[in-house]
Amino acid sequence: MVPYRHLLPLSAAILAGCAGIPADRGFADVEKLVSARGGPAVSAPDPAADPQALVKDWLSRPLSAEQAVRVAMVRSPKLASGYARLGIAQAEVYDAARLSNPTLSASVLATNEPGGATQLGLGIAQNFAELLLYGPRNRIAQGELERTKAEVAAQIVGFATAVEAAYFEHVGAVQVAQMRELVAGAAGVSARLAQRFFDAGNINRLELRREQAAASAASIELARALAEADETHARLNALMGLADDAAGWTAVARLPAPLAEEDDLAALQALARGQRLDLRAAQQEVALLEAALGITRSYRFLGEAEVGVDYERETDRSRLLGPTLSLQLPLFNSGAGSIERARARLEDSRARLRALEIEASNGVALAHRKVLLARGLLDRYRDEFIPQREEIVQRLQELQNFMIVGQFELLLAKQEEYDAYQAYLETLRDYWVARTELAREVGSRLPSHARVQEPSLDVETLTRPRAGHEGPPPPEPESHEHHHGDTP
Repeated sequence: MVPYRHLLPLSAAILAGCAGIPADRGFADVEKLVSARGGPAVSAPDPAADPQALVKDWLSRPLSAEQAVRVAMVRSPKLASGYARLGIAQAEVYDAARLSNPTLSASVLATNEPGGATQLGLGIAQNFAELLLYGPRNRIAQGELERTKAEVAAQIVGFATAVEAAYFEHVGAVQVAQMRELVAGAAGVSARLAQRFFDAGNINRLELRREQAAASAASIELARALAEADETHARLNALMGLADDAAGWTAVARLPAPLAEEDDLAALQALARGQRLDLRAAQQEVALLEAALGITRSYRFLGEAEVGVDYERETDRSRLLGPTLSLQLPLFNSGAGSIERARARLEDSRARLRALEIEASNGVALAHRKVLLARGLLDRYRDEFIPQREEIVQRLQELQNFMIVGQFELLLAKQEEYDAYQAYLETLRDYWVARTELAREVGSRLPSHARVQEPSLDVETLTRPRAGHEGPPPPEPESHEHHHGDTP
């Protein structure tokens, strides 16, 4: 039996369907979901706006991570894709709030006798099943719209973290290339010095070739580092929605220092359960399919049903007017297939939700371990390895001043010191990429994000001589030919 609460008056259906599609397709709600998770400021795409003009000022100066995300929010086609999905969901709500148009029928029947009369018939009918299903259908469409909003917001939050990760990878690649340039410069100085010593007869050919081979290897590593920087630049350029002809921007070649304390894993797990929008969308899908299963069970015997009015004018000029009703009798199909299909879809949705919950829990835990690992390595580089390398250079400089060790040994130590700096910068890059991935797994900004400092670490800062460590200055790049004959 059809529940009485679903028998809505036709007038209520018509009034409910008067509202049109919102101009922003519901994007304001998406903005609120993104903002509540510390995501970037977003707005509905404006076809009339010139995206190049909007980002021109940002691209004219070195980009920070936040500015790179802002550019992506304005330029990336991925945002327009989500906006289109909202439009589809809003159209479904619009259609669900309206009844289908009534069916008009007409007939004209004439006899084949001369002067015979003509019979005229008119009828209008409306799908009665739609009246019964109006409320459930509208609720399902509204629920699907809310689920789509959550999915689009999750896409924006995830995309913003992907841009941040690509930014840190690019800045790290730029810093590595800068450090490899210093190493290549030091190796070049050593090779040129070896050539002078060989020409003077102070070293043999084997020693010369060793220094030259080391310089060649350093030059090759520099070429690889420059290629990696160019590749990460292109990846970030694509994520920001920029074409190759708009790739003239640069990034701030500095990374923030690591935080003094990381977030607690249990707190992050709880935050992920409440903040991940993909989990919310999956939960909403389960709720919608549960409602759909209930509706299918309630209306399992309801087939095609139409109510209407027929008017006929008979051949004798008499008129007939009255209501009509047509029903589909459930003699051969009791709706068991529809119920089983709805039940199976619900079971599939519940299983996918549970799998997503497990994936989210493990993803947060793994990303958190990566952050802690990178943080531990940074501490060891800072407190152990780099001071050791710096002291080696300092002691060798003292010994070289008294001519106890040679120039080549000092230059090799300096290159190894640069290698230690590079390893620190690479680990710092990995640390910030890992934090970005952790934020993506949690589904929002990390609680510790407010403690992030201004960019503070770059190649120049790392290699600047500190008090008590006045080693040799970084060698000139190999392209400076007027320094080729100078000793370090």
